[in-house]
Amino acid sequence: MDAGVSFANAIFYYTDIELLINDFEKKYHGLTGMDVFDCPFI
Repeated sequence: MDAGVSFANAIFYYTDIELLINDFEKKYHGLTGMDVFDCPFI
């Protein structure tokens, strides 16, 4: 596998994860009114 291709795939992959996390944070904030990182369980 070409190193450039795998690097590009990694960037897309991490971008997806970041978007998922942002989406989760928005939903969590909408449900509880607090930020994920204010959550006492973390």
